[in-house]
Amino acid sequence: MVVVMKPTLACNAACRYCASGEGEDHARFPESALPELFRPFGEWLQAHPGERVCWIWHGGEPLLMGRAFYEAVVDAQRAVLGPDAPRIRNVVQSNLSLLTPEWIPTLRRLVGRGSIGTSFDPVPGWRLLGRGAPAGEAYDDAWLRGTELLRRSGVRYGTVYVVHSESVGRAGEMYRFFRNHDSGAGARFNPLYIEGRAEGLDAGPVSPEEYGRFLIDLFDAWQADGRRMKAMPLAEWLGAWQGEERCLCCDSRGSCAATHLGIAPDGAVYTCGRGLDTGTTSHGNILRDPLEAILAHPHRKALLGRAESLRSGPCAGCEWWELCHGGCPHDALLGWGDEQRETLWCESRQMLFAHMREALGPPEGGCASDREVSGAEH
Repeated sequence: MVVVMKPTLACNAACRYCASGEGEDHARFPESALPELFRPFGEWLQAHPGERVCWIWHGGEPLLMGRAFYEAVVDAQRAVLGPDAPRIRNVVQSNLSLLTPEWIPTLRRLVGRGSIGTSFDPVPGWRLLGRGAPAGEAYDDAWLRGTELLRRSGVRYGTVYVVHSESVGRAGEMYRFFRNHDSGAGARFNPLYIEGRAEGLDAGPVSPEEYGRFLIDLFDAWQADGRRMKAMPLAEWLGAWQGEERCLCCDSRGSCAATHLGIAPDGAVYTCGRGLDTGTTSHGNILRDPLEAILAHPHRKALLGRAESLRSGPCAGCEWWELCHGGCPHDALLGWGDEQRETLWCESRQMLFAHMREALGPPEGGCASDREVSGAEH
């Protein structure tokens, strides 16, 4: 199970293409409710002895909750889950602007062998700091300072890059920036989602054809460099291409309704973090409703049937089904107004996969595709 928890929607950044939009400063999950939050997941872990939970602390900017909140998170998980506490792996998605040396012990205690996800754009003017950020500091400077502190402290991290109109024709340049910055960190290259603050952009979105061309150029740069950096989603699709199990991210495996939850600051539950941003149907409230009832919500059941519907409909006969499974339902909702449709980025994926076949030969087989992956969202 993957839980994307947004303890606050407030953010001290003002990124032009933020999918989360504007957050209210007062919308924060109460620290006193942490035991109540984790109790149903403790019961779920006891009932599913072979399972684990990947818990992604997202936002907004999650570090706005303060160090004491995350110290309380660890204490509550240990108190409520007991010997099952190690079966929750915590991950944090942060812009790093609030990261200081004082945070490192807290983050080490929270994430353990997990990692920090972050976001950056080498193209100036897209990622900006706003109210509540360190005075006089630019996003770029804060991010560079934060990643250097993580490296020195031995805390793993990865970066999300959003592909936008000024990315077109620059895939190799973007790849080289992240590889040269830290080849061990890895980067995920997501398309710009037209939601949240991005809905008001006059320029910025890319077409499926432009994103497909970006992925092809990215693949070529990655291949020419000996795949020295983990470039996602290419590395995940390559794993599936080679017949490896546990290889695909949530937006390519077609089963997210059975594995993902998104929790808002008030405890409302959605399909995932993107479901919360998109404003899809709430499945209940984790502070009031049994987890079993939330997981059995009719909207989740409808999404569980999406793969079968696509396989006999828009995706019938598609040779790339095992690599894609129709893509993310939220991309379908944004593109077509219908989450039961195929992903908006269908053309992008077909372009890339055809190019990969020319470079690598045909794929070796299917993929179990059940890996817990953070950073798919931005």
